[in-house]
Amino acid sequence: MTIAIAFGAHFTKISRKIFWIKWDTICLKKKDGGLGVKRLREFNISLLGKWVWRVLEERESLWNVVLQVKYGVVGGRGLLDNIVRKVGDGRSTMFWEDPWLLDVPLVVSYPRLFELSDHKGATVREMCLLGWGTDGGA
Repeated sequence: MTIAIAFGAHFTKISRKIFWIKWDTICLKKKDGGLGVKRLREFNISLLGKWVWRVLEERESLWNVVLQVKYGVVGGRGLLDNIVRKVGDGRSTMFWEDPWLLDVPLVVSYPRLFELSDHKGATVREMCLLGWGTDGGA
């Protein structure tokens, strides 16, 4: 179908065709010839990763408290209980207070050992350096 549009004394014909463009091209930056559309799946995964990190690191912040109140218990467990934390080198994981070994922090599972500990604020890495190695020996 062709439509003719009059502009003053000039006529312009417009063809109504569908032009197919690859999604990879649409997602290119505008300076590279694309439309600058974000890849939503990758963007969403990155954004969720950022939120999970903030939930783990900023537990007392206002937005975290709002999330806890709004979503509270998910699947019978608290919001923080539904996040898995990988220890990595252990520098940012608290030995007693973070749920890095079991589903709950060691302070909850072993309150008496926590009370006896001289290293209540130690990270996993610090405890390993003190001799709490993978073989369980001191």
